[in-house]
Amino acid sequence: MAVQSVTLNYQGHYGYLDYNEETHEMTVFIPDAEEAAQKVRDFLSSPKTMEVPTDQCTYHFGEVTVDPKNSWQDCQQALTRLWVNTGVLVEWSMPPRMANDL
Repeated sequence: MAVQSVTLNYQGHYGYLDYNEETHEMTVFIPDAEEAAQKVRDFLSSPKTMEVPTDQCTYHFGEVTVDPKNSWQDCQQALTRLWVNTGVLVEWSMPPRMANDL
């Protein structure tokens, strides 16, 4: 079972998102911030249409639709818009669950 994880941060409350690549299930946990965790779940529960750079270059954009439930790649793409839509930050460079040991 391949589970991909990222660290989430809501106003200093560190949690995580786990994505099971076999079952396409997501687990979102942010201690002491259940309302923020629910916002993340709600945001990732439906397809998103967004403008992203095309293969041509970084200043040519094209519209794509991603469904976070379909694949880890689609989920990652949707996560790039998470903070703007929910106020929850993805800490891409922080190993998941690292904050548990702080």
